[in-house]
Amino acid sequence: MTRAQQALLWAALIFPGAGHFHLKQFQRGIVLVVITLISLSVLLFRFEQHATTLFENLLNDGSGLDLQSIVGQLLRTSAADPVLLYALWVLALCWLFGMVDAYRLGKKPQH
Repeated sequence: MTRAQQALLWAALIFPGAGHFHLKQFQRGIVLVVITLISLSVLLFRFEQHATTLFENLLNDGSGLDLQSIVGQLLRTSAADPVLLYALWVLALCWLFGMVDAYRLGKKPQH
């Protein structure tokens, strides 16, 4: 397996930036890891906010806890949140950029 393929696998399967660390491109790797962790944090925080609000509303209404309706409501409220959508796009782009850039850097001859 070539260096480029190894870096691609690290970036794709482990975490964005892992392929860069494998190639000893630490600055790029750190930037990707930090951006990815920030977007993951925003995703988790906002999703938790939506879930908490939904469960509070359900408990206050006294309606039954039907799993299918809970998931549907949670997905609808989350899909309408632009911050959540932007964070998801940033995460996806970081992962894609990390894979492509690690592969591209792995193709370059070593010095």
